Amino acid sequence: MYLRHPLLSSYGIEHGFGLALSKDPASRPLTARQVHGVDVRRVDENRDAAFEADGLWTEAPGTRIGIWTADCLPVLFADKGGRVVSAVHAGWRGAVRGIVTEALERLKKEGNVPPSNLLVVLGPSAGRCCYEVGPEVHSEALSRYPDFLGRKAHPNHFDLPGLVLHQLASAGVPSSQTGSIDLCTICHPELFFSHRRQGSLRSGRSMINWIQSAT
Repeated sequence: MYLRHPLLSSYGIEHGFGLALSKDPASRPLTARQVHGVDVRRVDENRDAAFEADGLWTEAPGTRIGIWTADCLPVLFADKGGRVVSAVHAGWRGAVRGIVTEALERLKKEGNVPPSNLLVVLGPSAGRCCYEVGPEVHSEALSRYPDFLGRKAHPNHFDLPGLVLHQLASAGVPSSQTGSIDLCTICHPELFFSHRRQGSLRSGRSMINWIQSAT
């Protein structure tokens, strides 16, 4: 069982956001070794993604790509025909340091898809309601994106999805072509694994989020 978003489904784009009870999809996605960076790499159906990257994109027909999350934000991109697709793993480091912008640049320059022609959906992640961050995050995020860090009641809470939506809009992705599954992985234990909630009990558990290019 996977979560789907109507924005991508309405264009016939195959995708899924993982749940704690999700089984591996029948066609296992190509994935990379995620390192909380900003590298976005191209893959095709004949290449094992045996490298470090936190974002993948492809235009090879019928190719399924994915990223693993357990509080970080999964972001799926596609052109309206599903010819070009991308999957990005955005933790606070990646988001603040520009992995979403990097993905948009790669899709524009190498995939010939400008931001205005993209559909982008954010999956479940740590929400502002629960995502409390320490001094390292606070310092770096505050200097670049102060509007997404804290309120009076929760001065150390970080709005990761809000930041990414802001970056998408600033880059020229129309708001009508963005969507979000607004569920917090930390405060929904019945649905999701969460590194923050489970800590050492997590035992490496994470959820696969995937998207497939058109055949």
